[in-house]
Order: sequence, then structure tokens, then C-alpha cells
Amino acid sequence: MGWGYQFTIGLLLVNIIVYLPNLISIYLVGKDKFSGIIWTAVSGPIIAVAFLKLHLLGAWIPVWGPWNRSFFALGVDKLSWWILVITAVAGIVTGMIAIYCLGRIQDREKYVK
Repeated sequence: MGWGYQFTIGLLLVNIIVYLPNLISIYLVGKDKFSGIIWTAVSGPIIAVAFLKLHLLGAWIPVWGPWNRSFFALGVDKLSWWILVITAVAGIVTGMIAIYCLGRIQDREKYVK
């Protein structure tokens, strides 16, 4: 689009911070750790809220280049809106599934004791 967008170190660091909880949850679940479920229950909604905040209200930290502005100001296309909606819904659903799994595990442990 000719925006002159560059992927800077600041942007890389912010992305790492934003996605770090998801990476931790994937690692913990992969290691079959119970805490992975808790991390997933928290990280899914965090990603959903962070994506919605950034793309609907704009950035607090001006490292996003043209995406410092909201989708409304940018006048993005329908595909971008759908990706935003799908990402937010996926984050919330992932968190809800993790909470459901947590409840199932706790119920199972209650009956095993």
C-alpha cells in the first residue's frame, strides 16, 4: 500500500510481550503441565482484548507504524474486519474451553479422592 511500514525492534518487543502468555501456555500444555490450562484460560482473552483495543481504539505505544490508528481511521477492508472478529472470538473461545477443561479436571479429582 506504499505506507513505508518497517518492522522495528520496538514492534518486535511489543509483539513478543503480547504473545508471550500464549507461547508459555503452549509450552506448558506440551509438557503436560496443569498450569498450562490456567495460562491458556488467561492468555486467550488477553489476546482477544488486546487485538480489539489496538484495532478499534488505536495504539497506546506508537510502535505499530500505520496501525497506530484504529481500523475506523484507516478505512480497512472487510477481510481485515473479519480477521479481527475471528481472532477476538478465537481468543475468547480458547479461554472458555480452557476454563471448561479446568472444571472437568477438578470434578474428576473430586471423585477420585
